[in-house]
Amino acid sequence: MEVVRRFMMLDINPERYPEMEISFNEISEHEDKVSETKVTFPKEFWLNLVETLNQVSNDMGGDDPVRSGFNLISQRIMAEIKAEDRRLKFKEAYESFADFVIETSKRADLDNVRKGQIIHDMASQLKLEA
Repeated sequence: MEVVRRFMMLDINPERYPEMEISFNEISEHEDKVSETKVTFPKEFWLNLVETLNQVSNDMGGDDPVRSGFNLISQRIMAEIKAEDRRLKFKEAYESFADFVIETSKRADLDNVRKGQIIHDMASQLKLEA
């Protein structure tokens, strides 16, 4: 009789939001079969994950390194969600600004200092800040 063990691993890396890597391992007496894939989860999933991490962290109490890790992961996920929301909100402005920068850079009638000044002035008008 062959013994088969299976397990799945989720690789949660906030910097890859909204993607997560999933590994499925099937271990038998004769071979180990590993399947990996990247899956995009919706924002609601990530928000629920943050809520769950915070809840588990609060329930743990004390100054446990795992608790600190959960808090750090939930903070990083929220930072990535906010950054993605900002990118989507200002996507059109960023794209038009990028086009403006390309067109300004191509102008042969201006020196680099003047090009930089024009680009800076446009960024100030659009209030594009890091």
